[in-house]
Amino acid sequence: MVSNHLYNLPVSPTRFCVNMVDACDWTKSTKSKGWPFRGPCSEPKGVSMEGKSRLAERILDQVADAVVYTDCSGAIIRWNRASATLFGYSPEEALGQSLDLIIPEHLRASHWGGFNAAVTRGALKLQGRPTLTRAAHKSGRKLYVELTFAIVKSDNEKVLGSVAMARDVTERVERERAGRDRPPVPL
Repeated sequence: MVSNHLYNLPVSPTRFCVNMVDACDWTKSTKSKGWPFRGPCSEPKGVSMEGKSRLAERILDQVADAVVYTDCSGAIIRWNRASATLFGYSPEEALGQSLDLIIPEHLRASHWGGFNAAVTRGALKLQGRPTLTRAAHKSGRKLYVELTFAIVKSDNEKVLGSVAMARDVTERVERERAGRDRPPVPL
């Protein structure tokens, strides 16, 4: 386990990043077999733990979905670029704040009930299935977001916090609702 120097988080990038490096090496080796993969892969085999940690940071900051990691109290510890885009808060504004920052007031009681139960049990009711909910943007605009959650545990299964991956589905939900509200077209 290494410490992420940017956010002072315990991270174990080897499970994720070693597979990425192996995939790059596999991609190179398949070129001679006529596989349709393109490269080149710039990550050599045997990357240091620090290099893998930097790769993990790049991946998190470049994915299209918002990734929000909180400690067991619900304080925001990790806020990627997509989170800033989706919710309107810069990392400087969000880090260290409660998740209440993005949870509409009328949903907070049910959110915290579920959050505390999941952190206490070390398991999620949804078991990784996506769920649709409301969220609040910095501007006050209400969003519909599709979320998946995971409990983050240490090597000895101690709960460290929770991570949510979010995507804005506001336009889709509003389109679907507009379609349902229209009267049927006569034939």
